[in-house]
Amino acid sequence: MRAFIGVSVAVWLVGGGLMPAQAQQAAGAQPVAGTHVWLVPPAGFTPAPGLTGLRSGAAVLQVFDGQGGNYYRQAGSFTATRFAARGGQVLELQDVSAGSYPGRLARVRQSGTQETTQVLFGDSTFAVLLEARYPASDTATATALRRSMLGARYQKNADSNSQSATIFQFDEDKTPFQFAQAEAGTLYYTPKGQPRAENTPTVAVRLADYNLGITLADISQQMLQRYPALRGYTVRKLSSAKVNDLLTYETEGFAQLNGQRVLVYQQVSVIGNTAVSMVGIAQAEVENTLTQFKDLTHTITPKRRKP
Repeated sequence: MRAFIGVSVAVWLVGGGLMPAQAQQAAGAQPVAGTHVWLVPPAGFTPAPGLTGLRSGAAVLQVFDGQGGNYYRQAGSFTATRFAARGGQVLELQDVSAGSYPGRLARVRQSGTQETTQVLFGDSTFAVLLEARYPASDTATATALRRSMLGARYQKNADSNSQSATIFQFDEDKTPFQFAQAEAGTLYYTPKGQPRAENTPTVAVRLADYNLGITLADISQQMLQRYPALRGYTVRKLSSAKVNDLLTYETEGFAQLNGQRVLVYQQVSVIGNTAVSMVGIAQAEVENTLTQFKDLTHTITPKRRKP
């Protein structure tokens, strides 16, 4: 289950890079909670609950970081053709240097009102994607975000603490699925928390920005596009209802994955201005596993903050 990050598409990555003292050399550099990345926030940008990155009004800078990737392999798919296939108009695509590492920068028009700038950087042992979304007319913010991303640093030995940074919680006692690992801004849950393997049923949880200008069906489709290896996905059931008082959209169906028919289940629930996408994929005993997926995802509630 590996995927390339395109326009809003996440990569499963591996950490590597600078030590803490090096990461702090840039004046004003701050660690991004839930990642190994340090950067200088653009003026007015602050951490936002549920977002692995920073926000200022309608503009967002999100960081995707984790284990299992290779910059050179990922950069081969960081192309104009890939962005265009996902409906984006490529305005700029060039090689850059980010945090002393080779990188690729893409500026893409998503619609008449929104742009994204993405920077992918790393080496043969890791890759990181920084994705900024902002109003297309706000050139000052676009420039500030670009400067921040190109100045990013990677700290290999930092504790990203991805699970503790989340805004949600599950009742894992109600299902065999338990937290297994965190990678690339994604939390993975497997039976009894066992290591992920090709045939292991897995629930992958990712966060997305949510606002009233986008529907949960749109977010559902965007998040499923983060699995380009899934082919021919056909929905057999969908519903829109509340789960634990959270606005929720659910789909289930079948697709081809590496030549095998698999069950694909997704639940998208909204907490504040964040959509939590939970995608379960199973190859065997699909109906029983579907029930177990729901036994986990239907327990989602906002995380209780310590007093």
